[in-house]
Amino acid sequence: MVLLTKNLAIDYGPSGIRANAICPGFVDTPMTAGIFDGPELGAVGAAMRDEHALRRYARPDEIASVASFLLSTDASFVSGAAMPVDGRLHRRPGPTASPSCSASACTDPHRSMGASGA
Repeated sequence: MVLLTKNLAIDYGPSGIRANAICPGFVDTPMTAGIFDGPELGAVGAAMRDEHALRRYARPDEIASVASFLLSTDASFVSGAAMPVDGRLHRRPGPTASPSCSASACTDPHRSMGASGA
């Protein structure tokens, strides 16, 4: 998805069309509650929450706020970006990686821009 987003930004940018991706971590929804809060996977759910630096899942409105920003004129010069919205989910290989974004642009946004980090 990240490379597709970047290519869309390159291809359609000259026409004034911006393309960006939102890379969420786990989001607190009835679906995730049904999976991770049950008796069989309760410990797994707690472990997954602990993998986030903020020690919680995102709320749906937090993801929506990023989408709203990207659609606003405040982001009029943002294109080809992969925005991680994951509470700084720890980036280790395997099942604890972000469920929706595994490319390097989502694991470390500074690396994709060539910056040394912040």
